Amino acid sequence: MVRYTVTAVWDAEAGVYGSQSDTVGLNVEAETLSEFVDLVEALAPELMRDNGMVPGPITITGETALKAAP
Repeated sequence: MVRYTVTAVWDAEAGVYGSQSDTVGLNVEAETLSEFVDLVEALAPELMRDNGMVPGPITITGETALKAAP
């Protein structure tokens, strides 16, 4: 079974989580992790089918960057 990974990466400048993914064409941006997960779960399976990929489990991970205090 094929497994896919999507990583939510915080973009402090834009104020959104952006996606890094092994699913071609999956570009997601959301203000919250909850919205990010909802978008990935809604868009990824359809995109996989459209690209001729076999839909499979999706692992969603997150990365955050901490801003150092002055």
